[in-house]
Amino acid sequence: MKTPCKNEAYLVIIDIPQELMFPGTLSTSYDLGYTYGNAPGKHFQLSRVTENYYRKEGGEAAGDSISNTHSFYYDPNGNLKSEFVARDRLGNSTTNNISRRKLLWDGQNRIRGISEDGYVSLYWYDADGNRTVKEHLGGEAVWVNGTKAGVKTDSMEYSIYPSPYISITGNRWTKHYYIGSERIASRTGTLGDFAALHTPDNHSAGNGQVASVNYAAIRQTEEDSIASYYAQLGVPYEALSNKCE
Repeated sequence: MKTPCKNEAYLVIIDIPQELMFPGTLSTSYDLGYTYGNAPGKHFQLSRVTENYYRKEGGEAAGDSISNTHSFYYDPNGNLKSEFVARDRLGNSTTNNISRRKLLWDGQNRIRGISEDGYVSLYWYDADGNRTVKEHLGGEAVWVNGTKAGVKTDSMEYSIYPSPYISITGNRWTKHYYIGSERIASRTGTLGDFAALHTPDNHSAGNGQVASVNYAAIRQTEEDSIASYYAQLGVPYEALSNKCE
């Protein structure tokens, strides 16, 4: 079989059935407009993007025109902290906040949380600045006659990768074994048999004494941290114990 050269061109003719063809004329357009900051040092900072769509079929008196405006806001360090989208449609009033995106940063300019229309992702880091935990949180709510009757926020998915030796995603873990810098084997399992890893509930303090780890206190600290991030992102948060009644 001959292999085509790069400078060879081929003409492909496709026979489209008559019933699939558009009977008439169609006019469309799409434009993008960019606006940047005008403050000193902000001239390259994107502040607004405007999308303009237009579509007109056949003999329509007026086409369908849609304009989406993306507005961007930044924190004092220049990190993007929010993006809001407003839509203006021909013959209709403007609809604000058809999409909302919020970002949360820490003092070292590391991303700590993202809210995409209320769907929240949170991130944790180790002392060296490496991201070790990624968690996606969602929730459920019950509304009766337009009134919220109960809310439950739950952890939908998370990933933990504290070192090259072990990682956890959802309810599954993977442990890796090395000789020097070469990985020679991996072992997988579910959290139900996590004890097979022989991970103790205590650790040595280095002087022969064994100190217990208060996991309940650590869990409560993390729950408080999650609630704080939700508050900063402006998303309601209800702990797991707050059942719908």
